[in-house]
Amino acid sequence: MSRKAMAYLECHWGDVYTFAFEGGKHTARAKFGQHDLLEADSPEALLSLVRRHYPGSTSADLCST
Repeated sequence: MSRKAMAYLECHWGDVYTFAFEGGKHTARAKFGQHDLLEADSPEALLSLVRRHYPGSTSADLCST
């Protein structure tokens, strides 16, 4: 699932975040605002952080299905 989650992140969020794997953590650097850095142990956890962090996200964006 991790490869699929990273591909999903790149495809759906790559315009507003830069993704990397650094120091054993999956990271997302926002391309907007203060360029916040999000870190997680897995791509799936990073996806959850991105969904919560992105301005204007709604509860529908947080759905896992």
